[in-house]
Amino acid sequence: LFENKKQKIEVVCKIASLRANRIMLNQVLSNLLENAAKYADDNALVKVSWESQGEFNTLTVSDSGPGISEEHLSRVFERFYRVQNGKVKSGVLGTGLGLSIVRNCMLRHRGRVEVDSLPGRGTVFTCYFPKNV
Repeated sequence: LFENKKQKIEVVCKIASLRANRIMLNQVLSNLLENAAKYADDNALVKVSWESQGEFNTLTVSDSGPGISEEHLSRVFERFYRVQNGKVKSGVLGTGLGLSIVRNCMLRHRGRVEVDSLPGRGTVFTCYFPKNV
């Protein structure tokens, strides 16, 4: 997806290690990156960062897509839920399972995932992995 839309990915890593299930971590990262690529505009920059914040190591994926209105934010992690807005068009496919899978993987790691978004300004997903698991 990134190549088709000529998008770029910026990765910043400020942690030395992360204790996580490799398969679930891959699922979290791939689902968040796929969503960012789908909804960000052509030539957009998608940012990925790994940081240490107190008791957690965080993974943040941010895009400059259309954003998610407040009425949908509380439901984006529900299975089969899809936000219907002007950006969802024939080229943007999905089942509404990706973010539910992300949430479940984070719960299995005794962590959490949060979303911050404003319509017209993009979306930021932050995953919190406890350091002491």
